[in-house]
Amino acid sequence: MISLYSVLVALSLAAGVGFGFLHLALVRHTADVGERGGRTAPTIAFPALRMIAAILFFGILAKLSAAFLLAAFLGFLIARTLAVRSVRRAL
Repeated sequence: MISLYSVLVALSLAAGVGFGFLHLALVRHTADVGERGGRTAPTIAFPALRMIAAILFFGILAKLSAAFLLAAFLGFLIARTLAVRSVRRAL
């Protein structure tokens, strides 16, 4: 039988993948805004908000359990790998 702890670790992995895709989508959006020469306020605010969100996300998971933190970080790295692979294929 699968324990509740294992399910929560798997959910942390899924949350890490989701957070990673969201984080990288905002990176792409910030780069697009900067490239178009748009307003500077979003270009400055988005990286700060991304960092605050990452600190909160990983900080909460670190308080809960090291396994949750590691699973979420692994999910984040999976999302990063998939995003970089898709960008390389597009080039």
